[in-house]
Amino acid sequence: MKVKIRETFPLFQELKNLNKKELMIKARYFVEKNLNKLLGDLKDYVTQEKKLIEKYGDKKRIIAPQFKKMYEEQAKKLKTKKEKESLKEKFMIDDYEIKKGNEEKFKKDVEDLQSIEMEIEFHKIKIEDFGEIKLKEGEITNCIKLGLIVDGE
Repeated sequence: MKVKIRETFPLFQELKNLNKKELMIKARYFVEKNLNKLLGDLKDYVTQEKKLIEKYGDKKRIIAPQFKKMYEEQAKKLKTKKEKESLKEKFMIDDYEIKKGNEEKFKKDVEDLQSIEMEIEFHKIKIEDFGEIKLKEGEITNCIKLGLIVDGE
């Protein structure tokens, strides 16, 4: 099946959400198989997107936001500046900010990248193979829209 890269993002999120549920074995296999397929096929996209970020952005080192509080609590216990710097380096990550004047070029290149069609052989499943699981409205919309979940027979 041909699908544009941008169309895979909501599908990926939908499959991740389904993966958190208690599913029957056929449904679990369906979710795992398609998640792994998407991850493999999107690897090249992630590489290209990273290259665009590096091309149009300025790199800076920051403390990972999710660890900032933890870093601050541990740093209070340290006495020397050298100890604090050593600890800080453990919490640092690379971050990029798109340079002023490059925003439109970056946006266009990302849109072009996301519009690329790729061929993916998705695993399909019948709706009844989900069994009695309670699904909220919209939880499998993208799977149905792309023909991954089909009515019986």
